Amino acid sequence: MNTFLLRARPEGKDMLKAFRENGYVAIGWGKTGDLSDEEYEGIKTALAAKYAYEGRSLGNNSAMVNLFVNGMQSGDLLVVPDGDDIYLARVTASYCYDAQAEFPHQHSVEWLQQVQRGQLSPGLRGSLQVPRTVVSLDMYGKEIEGLANLPSQAIGKAMMPIIVEYPLRPDFKIRFSLPADITKEEASRLATYFSTLYFA
Repeated sequence: MNTFLLRARPEGKDMLKAFRENGYVAIGWGKTGDLSDEEYEGIKTALAAKYAYEGRSLGNNSAMVNLFVNGMQSGDLLVVPDGDDIYLARVTASYCYDAQAEFPHQHSVEWLQQVQRGQLSPGLRGSLQVPRTVVSLDMYGKEIEGLANLPSQAIGKAMMPIIVEYPLRPDFKIRFSLPADITKEEASRLATYFSTLYFA
């Protein structure tokens, strides 16, 4: 399973609502025609012909389109940012080209969770600032998988434990971490455990 950042603004148009309501995602560059049988070099040739890209611009755009067409597969996870809202989706079908659509390069997806940007690790948050339409996020795959499968209300709490310090003696403090959503029953069990810790 691979993970990707995908921006829901093909050619600058906000399509997030349509994507979520209709179970798909899409990118721009529709002038290339169907890319189902094209590898990277074929995609690069099509972009150069239809959009007159050259040099680094051609390489960057070709890489993004290739990730969408050939990189994304059924079962992969997508991170789709919208301001402070972060949407997570699972790809459910390989690339398809819908010639009748405004943005014909598409993948069908299942929308999974909505979380807040602040619930992501600093590294993942930073990766979402990359100014590209499609980016691999495989180095954060485990975190993204956890975000996609946890109830959205619990994600931030589960990932950000509370650090507690207790002054046991004037010259000695105990430091430990607790889940932010610790229950009364769990706290009671913890108190019972601490009551057993004496050795004199």
